[in-house]
Amino acid sequence: MFALAFRIAGNLLVDHARLESRSGAGLDAGSAVEPVCEAPSLDRILDPQKAFEVFQRCLNRMPPLRREVLVRRRLHQESCRSIGAELALSSKAVEKHITRALVDLRRAMDRAGLDPAGWSE
Repeated sequence: MFALAFRIAGNLLVDHARLESRSGAGLDAGSAVEPVCEAPSLDRILDPQKAFEVFQRCLNRMPPLRREVLVRRRLHQESCRSIGAELALSSKAVEKHITRALVDLRRAMDRAGLDPAGWSE
C-alpha cells in the first residue's frame, strides 16, 4: 500500500510539473526571475505524508475486491484481462473497479483538503 500511495503521488507530481512547464514556457526574456530555494517547503513535506495516511485509510475502507484489483493493476502492472481471468471478472468489470477506486481516492483527498497539484510549487 505504501508503494501504491507513493506511485500515485509521484504521478500527480509529474503531471503537475508537465503542466507547469507548458505554462511557464511563454515567459518574457526580460521578466524578473525570483530566486528559488532548493530546500523543500514545509507544506511540500507534510502534504505527501498526510496524503499517504489518507491513501492508506481509503484503501483499508475499500471493498476487498476493489482494493485487490487496484493494487494488481496499478502497483503490479497486471493487465485487466489477466486480473479478470484470475478473479472471474470481465475486463469491463475490472476497469470499473479501478475507476471507482481512483474516484474513492480522489474524494478522500478532497475531503482531507489535499491538493497534489500544489505539491511541486
